[in-house]
Amino acid sequence: MVAETPNSGLSNLLRALNRLAWYLEGAGGWDLGYPTNIIVAHLVEHLPPDDARRLVNQLANRFFQEREPTARITRLLFNELDPSSLMELPKYRDCLFRIPMSVANKKEHANVVFAEGRLYMVELSKPLKFFKDKTIALGEVSIGNATETISRTLDRLEHGRDKNET
Repeated sequence: MVAETPNSGLSNLLRALNRLAWYLEGAGGWDLGYPTNIIVAHLVEHLPPDDARRLVNQLANRFFQEREPTARITRLLFNELDPSSLMELPKYRDCLFRIPMSVANKKEHANVVFAEGRLYMVELSKPLKFFKDKTIALGEVSIGNATETISRTLDRLEHGRDKNET
């Protein structure tokens, strides 16, 4: 996970300009876009009450979601995050929830990934543009293996063994 730059006037300005460029290119926004919005809402409904409250509080903080139409991985970048909204560690230090989906009668899935207590990314089995204008039915939420994220699989293919694996 890439650490955010320190909060200074210049770094805040550069961060804002970078995110504005992403937004103008149609590759991001300051809210959860479709279908990640319904996926995260579905997860909230299936979490224990304290965890659900923390996640809702976390999403009330200012964030930017990268969502390039051809990408399957959408990251959430928080400007600042109220520490009380972080999910409980160690449970959410490196955690993946797997959610099966039915999209146009085809089986797909989403991974919702937490890192260090914060919602880090939503991974989809197809690029974002695949889901446009389609109705999605979401299935039962289950805990998956955090080492089996799409991003870690790609990283292993490009660079060899994951440094977090033993």
